Amino acid sequence: MLSPKAVVYVKSIDYLCKMFIKTIVKTDKTTGKRYDYYRLCEGYRIGSKVRHRSILSLGKLEDIESKEEKKLLADRIESLIQGDVSLFDVSSNSSIEEYAQQAFKRIREEKLLDLNPITKQTSEKAETDYRKVDVNSIVHEEVRELGAEWICKQSADKLMLRGFLSEQCGFDDVQADTAIMHIVSRGVYPASEHKTAQWIKESSSVAELCNIPEHKVNRHKLYEISRKLYANKTEIEKYLSQTTNELFDLQDKIIFYDLTNTYFEGRKQGSMLARFGKSKEKRSDAKIVALATVINAEGFIKYSKIYQGNITDVQTLETTIDELSAQTSHSGRKPVVVMDAGFASEDNLKMLKKRGYSYLCVSRMRLKDYQSIIPEGDKTVIYDKRNNPIELDIVKAPDVEDTFLYVRSQQKAVKEVSMNEHFSQRYEQDLERIREGIHKKGGTKKLDKVWERVGRLKERYPTANKHYNITILPDKENIKAIDLKWSKKTPRPRSNEGVYFIQTILAPIKC
Repeated sequence: MLSPKAVVYVKSIDYLCKMFIKTIVKTDKTTGKRYDYYRLCEGYRIGSKVRHRSILSLGKLEDIESKEEKKLLADRIESLIQGDVSLFDVSSNSSIEEYAQQAFKRIREEKLLDLNPITKQTSEKAETDYRKVDVNSIVHEEVRELGAEWICKQSADKLMLRGFLSEQCGFDDVQADTAIMHIVSRGVYPASEHKTAQWIKESSSVAELCNIPEHKVNRHKLYEISRKLYANKTEIEKYLSQTTNELFDLQDKIIFYDLTNTYFEGRKQGSMLARFGKSKEKRSDAKIVALATVINAEGFIKYSKIYQGNITDVQTLETTIDELSAQTSHSGRKPVVVMDAGFASEDNLKMLKKRGYSYLCVSRMRLKDYQSIIPEGDKTVIYDKRNNPIELDIVKAPDVEDTFLYVRSQQKAVKEVSMNEHFSQRYEQDLERIREGIHKKGGTKKLDKVWERVGRLKERYPTANKHYNITILPDKENIKAIDLKWSKKTPRPRSNEGVYFIQTILAPIKC
């Protein structure tokens, strides 16, 4: 009990949680001596306000000095009250456990808190079963990952994929389990069959999860099941397309179409699809294949197809649309096809109209004479994530049935100017190389060869070339070039910088 002469005030709150230790300063008016003692308190909330309730006086806690140790003590007392048994020493300071057990004993005996029945039954056991564990003595082996594999396996089970492979694709039990294991592995750890087999044996529990003995997993089995899955690709895609629609009640009102490619390290001499083409990964030295994919607005893949590596974007759309119509549920209404300018050729747009598809794409057309169909005061300005303005307008062009969304972005205009400057620098650097060749011993000096080099340069940089005047000075015999000069025209400000148009057959929404 405190002396009537004592003046008590709160010095600080060390921790604010469910249970915390409050530091109290006591001053004796007779001697003027100040010293700290501590209380175990409980924090609780009433509406938007936090209240504190004192539970127990802990005394001076002479062996516990730091705030961290007081936090450990409060947490340990709370764990004893809740009936948790600690397997590890809470601190190198043995006094923490001693103080915690003493405090818990007083709370239990004096009934300072309402303990639940489980805590009452296990409190004695919690005291007597406490042990110290040397963390440095703990070792582990054969550690395997399971979390991501379990999520993917649950998804496959929800889609009933194993049953479909067995009943509709002719997979036996071992093949079906191996297929699920391989699909889950690719989702968690995308790699080659050889690397995947190593990962399954060394790092993952996916084999056990799919009832496959680990010693039977090898790259040859994975190669075999990959070929069997690809042989049933059409049926599997159609099943997954329909199943995801039924599972999530989707109608595929919008589909997105795009094309990418990937390269091979080997020669691929016997391949019917691998060809040299324009690689998106800048691997002009390697053969590539093209992959076309169609996804719906929810992100589910509806269709995919592998094409020859040298195919262009515009050549793939018609085949894809024809094959997609049999695999996507439309509910009597065909979806809107969303694509970029690479597919938006005039022939492809006509084809989509003929087949009854609506479309939305970045327009290839260079619109000049267009008119807004929105009143001046109703035009829209939106802002991107960096708060940069983007102007929007709905316009129509003469002799064109489609509607266009006018988009003007200041950031895109800045980017275009920057790109033009970049190409101009490279253009002038190449011109300087041609000029150096004229003056250098052994360089290209013949007039026709110099003009040929300039022509190739113009073909390479058509955007930059239109801003330059180039002159080649010939010798008296008009056979060799003696110098090359150029001058840059001052470009006029362009009103269409940062402007592009989104083209659609859909009618504009009237607000």
